[in-house]
Amino acid sequence: MKKVLFSTNLPSPYRVDFFNEFGKYCELTVLYERMNSAERNASWRGKDAINFKEIYLDLNLSGVDLASGPALRDFIRDTPSDILIFTNYSSPATQKAITWCRLHGREYMMEYDGGFNKKDLIIKRLYKKWLLQGAKMHLTTADEHIAYLRNLGISKDRINKYPFTSISNADICSESDILESNKKTIREKLNICEDKVVVTVGRFSNNAAYIKGYDILMDVAKYIDKSIGLYIIGEEPTTEYLELKNRNGLSNVHFVGFKGKDDLKEFYKAAGMFILLSRGDVWGLVINEAMAQGLPVISSDRCIAGLELVENDVNGYIVGLDNPKLIAERIETILCNPEKSCSFGLSSLNKIKDRTIERMALRHKELLLEN
Repeated sequence: MKKVLFSTNLPSPYRVDFFNEFGKYCELTVLYERMNSAERNASWRGKDAINFKEIYLDLNLSGVDLASGPALRDFIRDTPSDILIFTNYSSPATQKAITWCRLHGREYMMEYDGGFNKKDLIIKRLYKKWLLQGAKMHLTTADEHIAYLRNLGISKDRINKYPFTSISNADICSESDILESNKKTIREKLNICEDKVVVTVGRFSNNAAYIKGYDILMDVAKYIDKSIGLYIIGEEPTTEYLELKNRNGLSNVHFVGFKGKDDLKEFYKAAGMFILLSRGDVWGLVINEAMAQGLPVISSDRCIAGLELVENDVNGYIVGLDNPKLIAERIETILCNPEKSCSFGLSSLNKIKDRTIERMALRHKELLLEN
């Protein structure tokens, strides 16, 4: 079996699931720069390593997911492998390791969760080009990010897409699960009083609420019918959002605390649609998770998962963030039209079936192990 070294920032649950699946096809060692993230709930951690070896590097931590020090470079220098993959190239520790690879002719590949086609400052852009252009292959998730890599001068033949996801085959619901009769039973179990339910998922702390567009969502709530319940699932809300709700009389807006995977899935199953009004998401795995439960999706045009997975008037809508009234109309278009809602939900299921952890691992096997 080929020996693979995979360097990443931390053991997020979806990554550990992927590593366990990909580890069935190779001798996989995963190098973690840190154990957790300041942006995540303490219980947000992956399962045990079953089909791969995990190593936590001794690095100096800074920021949300950055690390510095020579440990990654030294491990790679001293450890032979058939395939070497880097992910977190914004981290100084990874930059140091890539620089060593470039200077010493060590072959490496880059993998990305997503990203926007953006403009960088000249010096930063030149440094990125130098780091990334040395990679033999680039694995990415989205057309938007492919355009960015192409603008950095990376040739098309070195770029490949893979189906980025956090769901397994077992996480995808059946078509019968999206029937209104089943949703009603779950709403009763969760003490949800509304018949029409919108859910969104994300945190409030560390400016996350602003990035997730919760202030825009509260504006949208002013325009939707009060019979439609809007459930914001994540951490406890800040005082700012509690006051915003009370000031505008938004009795149909409900703040739900952090939920683990199984409890969160229950809210997806109870809902009629999912919404994510992010101001900037390099992916947005909650969209994958919502679609796996047969939900129509409204996404902002600043969320890569939305741009890749949501098709207007097929399984939802892509919206700008400057017209809350139009977003409210899109919500009511879906929830107040049972035939359209069902059609959108089935389309979400069909679109997400090929985006599972199992398929993600197979794609890596095809690209990395069979060439």
